[in-house]
Amino acid sequence: TRPIMFPSSGILQICTICLVVLTALPGIAMAIPGVPTNAKRPVVLVPGLAGSVIDAKLNHASNMPWYCQSTHKKSFNLWVNLEEIAFLHKCLMHYLSLSFDPTTQKYSNAPGVELNTAVDFGGVGGVYALDPSLSKETGYYAPVINALEANGWQRGV
Repeated sequence: TRPIMFPSSGILQICTICLVVLTALPGIAMAIPGVPTNAKRPVVLVPGLAGSVIDAKLNHASNMPWYCQSTHKKSFNLWVNLEEIAFLHKCLMHYLSLSFDPTTQKYSNAPGVELNTAVDFGGVGGVYALDPSLSKETGYYAPVINALEANGWQRGV
């Protein structure tokens, strides 16, 4: 089996920001039957390929460099974790790698690695900042979310 790596796309992020702006503008969005025209329209934030938080749990992960952590029972922020990228990038690449089984035609996580890509699914916690522990420094959708909230939008409504 071979690890699969996915590229990032800046174009997708630009298109996403356009989608957010167009969705939020009352004059552009279509009228919704039964909804007052002055009501706040829903805003859907669609992150780029590398713009969502990914959490992980490790349960005796194997086949990686000796300095990588193999067991971590509690969920921890894996992507984007600046410490992992800067100092432990080989560990990070192992944790994020996928294996393909030609018999079942299915992909799976690295052995012993459990990934959670649905961090705050339906909310903004998974896209507010790239590294939640450094949200001020790594705000991803933070400026957009803060601007929407300053103009009357509410999270989860």
